[in-house]
Order: sequence, then C-alpha cells, then structure tokens
Amino acid sequence: MLARRESGPQRGQSERDKEEARGQPRDKKGRLTSCTFTWSATANPPATSGSCFLACGTILREAVQVQKLLEERGCSVTLYSVPRVQPLDEEAVLACAAGHRAVFTMEEHGITGGLGSAVAELLMERGQYPAVFHRYGVPDSFAMLTGSRDYQLDYFGLSPQKAAADMWKRWSDRK
Repeated sequence: MLARRESGPQRGQSERDKEEARGQPRDKKGRLTSCTFTWSATANPPATSGSCFLACGTILREAVQVQKLLEERGCSVTLYSVPRVQPLDEEAVLACAAGHRAVFTMEEHGITGGLGSAVAELLMERGQYPAVFHRYGVPDSFAMLTGSRDYQLDYFGLSPQKAAADMWKRWSDRK
C-alpha cells in the first residue's frame, strides 16, 4: 500500500511545518486530512503523462518540496510515499508507473539495494519501460565530508532545489 500526496502541506515535525499546516482540514484526532490518502493497487491510479515520484524514509519532507517546485514549472507530479522497501508492494508500484512517462525514486541513503534498485528491477522484469527513470540517493561511496543534514543533502544533490532542477531537466529533455 502506498500513500499518495497531490497537494497541501504534509503533517510536519518542525515548527515551520506545523505553521504551514495550520488551518488545514483535520479529522477527529487532529490529523491532517487534505494532504495524504491511502491508495492501493486495487484503485485506479490517475491517468497522466507526467511524473511518478516514489520516496521513502525521512527524505519525504524534501520530496514534498521537490513536488511543489516542479509543479511551479508546469510538470505534473504525483508523489507516492513508500513505507517500506521489503516487501515491496509490487502491484501498487507497477500501477503507479503505468500511468506516468517518468518514474523517479528518492531515498536518503545508498542507492545500491534500496528503493530505486527495487523499483528498477521490478519495472524491468515486468517489461515496463518508462521514458525517464532515475534514482536519487547517496552514491555507493564513502563520504569524505561532515556537516549538517541539509549540507549533506545539498552535496549529494538531494536538496529540494537540486533534485527538482535535475528532475525537470530529465523530464523536459524527453518530452
């Protein structure tokens, strides 16, 4: 089962995120209701020629920002939160990818053996070849640097601005 976000702020953890979420519709327990909903492979994914963006882990906050930046440029983006890599919900991932021209994955750790690898293997084994596919994550190498989380995300191209710029380039080059 995947969670899909189309618009509205994500339930935040920082004060800035909480401030952005104020005034949004909430359920009886105070949880945001307009930003995410549960989607399973039994439902029909939206038919689109845009991008399918799968993210897992703590990078989801940046993925939401990437989605906003791309939508400002006119790119149709559907963001899916993948709660776990193993076992991967194969039917849901295949259904997500089937309705989109581009498939991107984003994770905050090594890309070897992670979400991007699992999605790439699944798509290739099942004969689904998106026009654009790219894995965003930390390269499989030793990082010879120290710094804040934001510094490292920027260094590895995972900051919202760098990731959005790269996705836009890849998506628009194949339009």
